[in-house]
Amino acid sequence: ARRDAVIGTLVVVPVVVAAISPLIRYSGMSVCGPLPPARTWARDIALQIVGCDGLFYWIHRTLHHPVPYRPLHKKHHEFRATTIRASEHFGEVDFVLNVLPGVIPALLLGAHFAVLMAFTVIRQWQTVQSHSGYDLPFDPFNRGVFHGGARRHDFHHTHNNGCYSDFLPFWDWLCGTDRKYAEYWQMNRHRASY
Repeated sequence: ARRDAVIGTLVVVPVVVAAISPLIRYSGMSVCGPLPPARTWARDIALQIVGCDGLFYWIHRTLHHPVPYRPLHKKHHEFRATTIRASEHFGEVDFVLNVLPGVIPALLLGAHFAVLMAFTVIRQWQTVQSHSGYDLPFDPFNRGVFHGGARRHDFHHTHNNGCYSDFLPFWDWLCGTDRKYAEYWQMNRHRASY
């Protein structure tokens, strides 16, 4: 997994950034300009969470279809239980498909590059937290609609079924892809240590 993370960070990310740099310029994203006001940061990060979650849900759900699953996503599911090492255990194509939902909303918004980087830190924290195996009580993304992310993602890995969302359970709820999780949680909540 360390090798995958190093290759992803030092090779795949620079290649993706180079490939989308024309889009960065076209979107009007400011890379070196003055920082936007706090209100713009808050708005853009909130919209990036919503946009990333929608894109990630549909890409992730598609990757669980039998045709792309084996060649593209199965490697990530070599970890049957969630661990922090699993959070970055991807093949190259799966890595790119995991990164793009975090970048595309910022490009569409024309968000400042610093805002995109702040969102990237938030998303990386959420990814590590959801693969930690624990719903951390001090985590700000384990509150309200965000609650239970690690528990949901642990179910996703152990059952390889449903719970495809990233931040929010909205798309799983809307599409019914969390029904088996809800049934499982109802039957086993007395044994949970989350």
